[in-house]
Amino acid sequence: MNNLRGEIILGGILVVLLVLFLNPFEIWMPDMATMTMVAMLLVAFGVFAAFVVKEKARDEREEIHRMRAGRIAFLSGAAVKKSAIKYPVVLDNDYSIWRAYKNNYWPRKYLVDINGRIVYDHIGEGGYEETEGKIREALNERGEKLGEKGRVSDERGVPEEIIKVEGGKVGSPEIYFGSLRNDLLANGRRGISGVQSFEEPEKVERNKLYLVGSWEIKSNTLRPCRRERKLYLDTKPKMFIWSLRP
Repeated sequence: MNNLRGEIILGGILVVLLVLFLNPFEIWMPDMATMTMVAMLLVAFGVFAAFVVKEKARDEREEIHRMRAGRIAFLSGAAVKKSAIKYPVVLDNDYSIWRAYKNNYWPRKYLVDINGRIVYDHIGEGGYEETEGKIREALNERGEKLGEKGRVSDERGVPEEIIKVEGGKVGSPEIYFGSLRNDLLANGRRGISGVQSFEEPEKVERNKLYLVGSWEIKSNTLRPCRRERKLYLDTKPKMFIWSLRP
């Protein structure tokens, strides 16, 4: 709306300038010096008005961003306090850290050592024992450089009252839609980007992805190409069916 107002103001000023200099209706006009001064005043007013409108729009955007950031900070702080997390938690409301690392995945773990170097990078869930081992190595290296006594134990601590989950019996594993990791796509060609056509499945298996209709598959996403298309995803505890129509 503010951009439209700015365009209307500038358009009106241009019309007035054209009337002043071209005089299409052959009405009385002042001399050239007076017209030049009026034109300069109009241009100055137009520039000032456009600047005010632009600044107002930017102030509104910044205010909305501050409100959202405040809400996210409040909710995140409440979650940190409730979970009794004592280490620092970084908020990335404007995705500046996300873009700086050129990240395309979630979740993703980065481990940074005492020198500020990334010594471990893991995409997705899993790899918990490997991640814990890398954390021990980084902590031991930090202790040596700071002259701290003792080393981090290699024995894994088991928190109390924790529910043990066997990795091979997970009810609903991660299911990726993009061609880079769509290993659970059941009725199409896996690992291939491009447009594919899918038929209605006769049977839907648990923890498998089924598509119906024409879909464009990219490395990390997929997009429907035609008017009527469906997506089947049967995960524990229930089955999801998306039927998309215009």
